[in-house]
Amino acid sequence: MLLLTLATGLSSAGQAQDKKGESWAIATDTIKPWVYFDDSGARGIVYDILNTMAQGMGHTITLRPVPLRRTYTELLSGNAELSIIIIDDKTLHYPEDLTVGDKPIFSFSVVAVSLKSKEISINSLAQLKALRVGNIRLPPQVDTYIRENSAHTAYNDPSSLLKGLLSDRIDVATTAMPVLFDAAKSLGVSRKLEVVYTLDQASMYLALSNKALGKKVKLDIKQANQEIRNMKEDGRLAEIISKYSDLSYFSNYK
Repeated sequence: MLLLTLATGLSSAGQAQDKKGESWAIATDTIKPWVYFDDSGARGIVYDILNTMAQGMGHTITLRPVPLRRTYTELLSGNAELSIIIIDDKTLHYPEDLTVGDKPIFSFSVVAVSLKSKEISINSLAQLKALRVGNIRLPPQVDTYIRENSAHTAYNDPSSLLKGLLSDRIDVATTAMPVLFDAAKSLGVSRKLEVVYTLDQASMYLALSNKALGKKVKLDIKQANQEIRNMKEDGRLAEIISKYSDLSYFSNYK
C-alpha cells in the first residue's frame, strides 16, 4: 500500500498566525519525480500538488526530509496531519485510522523492466523466481512476494537500480514506471529498456491522520478533495505531471 508518504505537522508559526493560514511542515522521503531537491529548492510532482492544494486552501507548506519508515509512523501516531499514500488498486486497502481522499490523485503502473538485448519474456509474477530482481519503493504486497520468491537486491535510488541492470548484476528492475523512466532519461538509456511485465496498478491518495485531526488544524478532507478536483478539471494537475514526467505513464489525473 505505502510507497511514498508525506506526513505534515503543524508548526508553531502557523498557530500564531491563524489569519494568514497555517504552515504545514511536510516530512517526506525523497525520490524523483515525486519529491526531490535541486539548486532551486524542493520540487517534484507530489510536492507541487500539495503546494498548490495548500495555497488554494489559504495555507503554506515546508519540506522536512526524513527516512521513509519514519513518515508513516509520525502520521499514525498523530504527530502529523496529512499524507499522500500509494494504494494497490486491486485491494484498495489502507489502515482504519486514516481518512483517505474520495478519489485517486493519479494512478500509474508498477513494472518490471529489462534490457532489450536480454530478450526476457515474463507472462506471470511466478516467473520472477528464476530471475535476479532489483527493486526500489514497491507496494508492500509486491515487495513481500519478490523478497520471498526471487534472488532480489534492494536499491536505495533508481539510478543505482538501473546501473545494476546495465552492468548485468540483475536481470530485471522493478519499481513505479514514472520513477524508473525518469532515471532512465537522466542516464540516457531509455531506448535500451523495455517493460517485460506489469506487476501492479497503484494510485496516490490524500490521507489524513484521524488522531491528528482531533487537534485544532484547519485541514478539511472535503475541502482538500475539492481542491484536487479543481486541479483535475482545469488541467493544472496534468500540467504539474507533464513538468516532471511523461503524461503517458499516468491515468486518472483528470
